[in-house]
Parts: sequence; structure tokens; C-alpha cells
Amino acid sequence: MEHSERGDIILGWLARVALVLVLLGVISYDALAVGVAKVSVADQASSAARAASLVWVSSRNPRAAYDAAARNAIQADVANTVAPRGFRVDPDGTVRLRVDRPVHTLLLDRIPPLRGWAVVGADGVATTPS
Repeated sequence: MEHSERGDIILGWLARVALVLVLLGVISYDALAVGVAKVSVADQASSAARAASLVWVSSRNPRAAYDAAARNAIQADVANTVAPRGFRVDPDGTVRLRVDRPVHTLLLDRIPPLRGWAVVGADGVATTPS
């Protein structure tokens, strides 16, 4: 075996190892970004529900409560949305809502079949004693 053939084998092997490491890095980054966003959105949904519950107790106005929840969620992150269909006030005054946020990733949000995995959401529930 000539010296140049051994170098080609080593370079080919090194290129494959580097490619695998890059792919693992991208996948790990995306997974971490989605995980962190999920935890963050869960906290923000709870906070938005508390804000809506406080407004509901003082006003008994569902629109004002929804607006308070949406404002609170957007203040936490401008990409947050409170789904109007996911918002409700139960007869006992419990506010239930859903906050969704797209996550910007290296790979997931750029591949159409995987885009759904790049949107995280969480439900928030809060009751303020009247």
C-alpha cells in the first residue's frame, strides 16, 4: 500500500466522523432548543392564566381577561400566542388557556414535515379567590 492510499483512507474516515459529529450537534441543539422553550412556555402560560384570573375577578369580563392573558404572554416573549379557542373561564372562575410559540431551530423549522415539532405549547390554569 502506498503512502498516499493510507492518507486517503484516514481522510475519508475522518470526514465521516466529522459529518456524524456535526449531525449529532445539530440534532442536539434542536432538541435542547425545543426542550428549553417547552419549559419556558409552561411557566409563561401559568403566568398568563394568573394575570387573566386577576382581571376576571375584578371585571367579570371575559374579553378583558383574555386581553390581559395575551398581553402577559407577549410581554414574556413576542412570539407567544394565546389561542382564542384555547381560552375559557369556568363557572367557578378558573381560567384555562393555551400558549403556543414557534421555536427557531437549525433544522426542525426548515423541513416542512418536521415543522410541527418546532412549535411548543403549554396549558395554563389559575384561580383567584373572589
